Amino acid sequence: MPGFEVEIDDLRRSAAAAIAASGEAKKINLAATATSMARALPGSRSAALVSPLHEHWQSRIEQWATDIHRLGHTVTAAANLYAGNEQEAEDALAVTWETGIPW
Repeated sequence: MPGFEVEIDDLRRSAAAAIAASGEAKKINLAATATSMARALPGSRSAALVSPLHEHWQSRIEQWATDIHRLGHTVTAAANLYAGNEQEAEDALAVTWETGIPW
């Protein structure tokens, strides 16, 4: 029967990277970009769309940051669960070896 292996430390590193990326994304503020775009398009129909575009972009960035932060915590919880299961298995095997009871 084929199995699988989970690299718990890799999960933890990935979770930490996701949480860090979330923090960096939360620092993004597109207000300056929107202002310079509007100034570059004076009097055009496009200039009127800069503000809604800015709001949409900012909203998407904020939502992505929230989602990736949540993912980081979910992956951390999974790593903790795997680690706990691994420890339980080790403990069970130690008892088996000590008592001489075969599987």
